[in-house]
Parts: sequence; C-alpha cells; structure tokens
Amino acid sequence: MPPARPKSALIIGAFGQDGHYLSEHLMGQGYEVTRVGRNRTEGRCAAPIDILDRGQVFSLVDELVPAEIYYLAAFHHSAEDAPPPFEELLATSMRVHVDGLVNVLEAVVNVSPASRVFQASSALVFGEAERAPQNEDTPLQPTTPYGVSKVAAMGACRLYRESHGTFAVSGILFNHESPRRGTRFVSRKIAIAAARAAMGAPADLRLGALEAEVDWSAAEDVMRAAHAMLQMGEPIDCVIASGKLHTVRDFARLAFETVGLDYRDHITQDETILHRRAGDVPRLGDSSRLRKATGFAPSISFDDMVRAMVHAEMESTA
Repeated sequence: MPPARPKSALIIGAFGQDGHYLSEHLMGQGYEVTRVGRNRTEGRCAAPIDILDRGQVFSLVDELVPAEIYYLAAFHHSAEDAPPPFEELLATSMRVHVDGLVNVLEAVVNVSPASRVFQASSALVFGEAERAPQNEDTPLQPTTPYGVSKVAAMGACRLYRESHGTFAVSGILFNHESPRRGTRFVSRKIAIAAARAAMGAPADLRLGALEAEVDWSAAEDVMRAAHAMLQMGEPIDCVIASGKLHTVRDFARLAFETVGLDYRDHITQDETILHRRAGDVPRLGDSSRLRKATGFAPSISFDDMVRAMVHAEMESTA
C-alpha cells in the first residue's frame, strides 16, 4: 500500500463551524485539504460522498491516502429546541456518529493504514457527572441519544487502536463558539439579539437558565487542538476545554456591553424554556492531558470570543 501523502487531510463534516476553522488552520499550515459534507465535496476529489456507503468511503480514502482524517460529522440540536422523536434521534445519531465513522476506520485499516483519525466526541458522554471538572477518567454515563452515540464512537476508535493498531483518537469537546455557530444555539442567539438592539430593532429574546454555567472555548482554538492531537507520538483520547466557567448571564452581559447596552433591557428570562436544577454539577473540562501531550494552549479568551461574535453580527446586518 502507498504511504500516506504528507500534509494532506480529509475533513468529513467540513462545512459547519468546526470544519470551517479546521480547514483554515490546516491550509494555513500548508496542507492539501479535501472537504466532505452533505451532498458536497471540495478538494482533490470533487464527487459527493455518502459516508454511510462503505464502498464510496473506501474509494475516497484509497484515492486520497490522506495523512490525517477528521471525522466531524454530527447530528444534533439545540438544548432549547424541542427534540425530534426519541427513537429517530437515537437512530440518526448512531448512523451519523458511529456507522459513518466505522466505515472510515475500516477504510483506513484496509487501504490507508498510515492515516491518522480524529473523531470529535462531546462532553455529553459524561451525562450528569458527579463531580467537576471532568477528565478522561470521569465515568462515561450519557443521558441523551447524542451522548450515547458519542460513547459508542469513542469505543469504536479505542477498539480499532487495540485490534488493528490504528492511530484513532477522540477529542472530548466541550462547548465552543464562533460567529459561524448555528442560529439555534444560545450563544449565537444572544449575539444576534445584541446586534439587532444596537441597530434599534427589538431583540425580543427569551432565555432560560441565565445562571447556567458553561465551559466555553473559541471554535478556532478547539480545532487547533484537534490538529495537535494527530501530531502526538501515541494515540490517546483528550478533553478539549477551556477549564473556566461562565454563566449564560455573563455571555449576555458582555454581548450587550459590546454595543453599549444593558442586556436586562432586551432579554427576558423564561424558566419554561430550560433550567438547571440547584446543585447540578457543571460541565467543566480538565485539559491537562491534552496540554501535557501536545503543548497546546488556547489563544482566544472568553471576552474576545463573545465580542467577535457580536462584531460579526453587526457587520452582517450593516
């Protein structure tokens, strides 16, 4: 089999927030990048790829022989939105997060064994953790279909490491935001509301759980960490998080302060939307293993991330 081509990467799930910033980072490092998304492929191979079709995935990996493969494909919804029927959510999550990933891992074993694979996992694998912060030794006890499927994906990567020697790692991603965050998510909703209010339009934003604490990172930093994980000497799973908590209220306050306004004049708290129970353990990540193994350190602060999101909304609506 031919060796993997140096400085080449395949990103699956490339056209969302994370794929955008990962592509930018890798191309800035001189990589040739092939990007695959729903009904769309860009790069060395231009034909659309169905990640659930094993033959198509094998052909793609065989043609590219990429040094690095990033599996970012995801099916999720905002915690503030009504979920699809439970069985639909679980079945689709398993297909996207597990079946497609296994196709990639099988392709690596059979046609490109030197390729290294990064799988984007989630803090939801911890479920309702008993203590904070959470790290790689925290029990995996998911309470959602999304979390269950991500645990299965982590198990698949571990199985291929142990059974085939595949360099396959899972990054356990905590919340990460950017101006490219989907409009259904609370961070983007707040940034949009602040920009609208600054333009004199009514924000009309109703939020629940303003005191909910979140470990927020910038998406650019998280994707730099993903790249760093594939440069490690040995394949190990790592938490990717800021290790700092901020409340939804903190986010709202800073977003509106960025445009010279008081969030309390524009946001209404609605406890029926989403609320945190008193005493809930926050999702707070400990990235000590990542930093020790890679030397990675975040470069974008919480304040700068929030301000960048608001400024981007201002520019898009100007």
